[in-house]
Amino acid sequence: MFILHRDENLLSCKRPSGGLAVYVRDKFVLNDTLYFQGQDDILCIKLAADKVNLQNDVYICLCYVIPENSSRQAFVTTHTYDRLLDFYTGLSIKYGDALNFILCGDFNSRTSNLPDFVTDDNASNFGFLPEDYCADVNLTRQSLGNGRLNSYGTQLLDICKQSGLRILNGRVGDDQNIGKYTYVASTGSSVVDYVISTPNMFNYISHFVVHEPNILSDHCIVDFDLTFETRIVADGPWIVPQFLNLRPKMAKSIVYVITLITNRNHAFHCLN
Repeated sequence: MFILHRDENLLSCKRPSGGLAVYVRDKFVLNDTLYFQGQDDILCIKLAADKVNLQNDVYICLCYVIPENSSRQAFVTTHTYDRLLDFYTGLSIKYGDALNFILCGDFNSRTSNLPDFVTDDNASNFGFLPEDYCADVNLTRQSLGNGRLNSYGTQLLDICKQSGLRILNGRVGDDQNIGKYTYVASTGSSVVDYVISTPNMFNYISHFVVHEPNILSDHCIVDFDLTFETRIVADGPWIVPQFLNLRPKMAKSIVYVITLITNRNHAFHCLN
């Protein structure tokens, strides 16, 4: 179990709140499974490549971005997005295009259905770009939060453009061409909970759905599977599927519960 407690709470709070918690089965925990933690709002674990039958490790980062104009802004010295981008840049330098990275959580960011990639990005348009320049690919994304944009949303889109990360909501699985609301309350609905990944992880998405509102929270469950297939020589010449299932939003409190289960399959569950 990996815990990241909120260090400071407002004096007006009746009880301590906030923080992140991750549960992983002992058999999958290595010395560096807890790879990074930033203040009280970023927690990243690393799944070893041999555990999921990939060439490189998989990094799963959980975060919570406090709302705009929140009183907790007084405790923030460096914005969550700045620290996330610095952390991701370090991994990107190490792995390049082979980086397996997933970012999920409550970002309190409204992005409408605006592009998270550079539009009209073409090396032929600019004579000073190198010949091996890799232009952004136009990936259609829909959102029921169309027309709703806040400053955090603009920042999140800018991070995606800078890093090459892409939003899965509204692009894959049952949520493709929809972009369902992830926050539903009496005051209104919005899309603020996202799953974001490096483009290479899109190939492993076998299931993605935003569930209907529930009585436990004003946030909806975001449920998706990552399926990896590889040949296990010791067991015979067949293909063995590897399943990872993440569910980033279950309760209003920012508590993530992760389990990794294996027999013939690997299952990864994340509840927030």
